Amino acid sequence: MRAHWTEEQTQDLAHMMDQGLAPREIAEQLAVSKNAVVGKMHRLRIKNGHAPLTRKNNITRTYKGPIIGTRPCNLCSKKFNMHGRFDRFCDPCKRRGLYG
Repeated sequence: MRAHWTEEQTQDLAHMMDQGLAPREIAEQLAVSKNAVVGKMHRLRIKNGHAPLTRKNNITRTYKGPIIGTRPCNLCSKKFNMHGRFDRFCDPCKRRGLYG
């Protein structure tokens, strides 16, 4: 059966995180699993000392291998150098995120 977090346990969790304890140590003190502690931290949006992995400015990464040909972009119709056989959009259109 799934146990619910009490208000006291939630406050203890936040206090222990402020002290710098690891989720494993918090789980031992609160008598819950480590995954329960990590899940509760996620739901409460409590940081555990690690920066979230995010992409800067949501820029798509483009592979710059050898040029295999040129073709018109499917969005803006400008000619661009193809680096792979599935390239359909020029770099400015990829950065704008207007496709898929």
